[in-house]
Amino acid sequence: MALLNLNSQHSPRRLSLKYCAWHATVHTKKQNISCGQSGFTLVELIMVIVLLSILSAVALPRFFARSGFDERVFFDDTLNAIRYAKGVAVATGCQTQFQSTTSGYQVFRDDSCTSGTFTTHVRHPTTGEIGLSGSQTGVTMTAVTITFYPLGNASTDATISIGNKNIIVVADTGFVYAQ
Repeated sequence: MALLNLNSQHSPRRLSLKYCAWHATVHTKKQNISCGQSGFTLVELIMVIVLLSILSAVALPRFFARSGFDERVFFDDTLNAIRYAKGVAVATGCQTQFQSTTSGYQVFRDDSCTSGTFTTHVRHPTTGEIGLSGSQTGVTMTAVTITFYPLGNASTDATISIGNKNIIVVADTGFVYAQ
């Protein structure tokens, strides 16, 4: 390390210039900062480790647990299936029926639009496959049967619980909403 002292009659202070291999600093005699004292303190490093461990303990399990995700997907599928059953009843002029058990659901339509028997499966709206149904392993729901009429109204008021969310069907209007 080379030390260069600059003495000048025109300068009110004496400056010293220290040169280090990786950086240069200029400071006055009152400041005693040695070259190369940069970085993190042990306290700062420990605090970062503590914060990362708390974050990983709280946030990471949410990324690896599928039960909440599966429950939400099944809830959305069920809500859309009920709304689709109502739409099919209005569009075709035939009654449709949403039937759910504790493990899944199915959507049927009236066989001849006048018989009141529901054995004909409604086609899936996107794939066209026969049988609009759904189930999800580990997710339970309320068992209920709802019939939708051609005017859009439903046979009964209903509440379908899936996890901590509810699907509400209003009989008079056939309105279906999530709560």
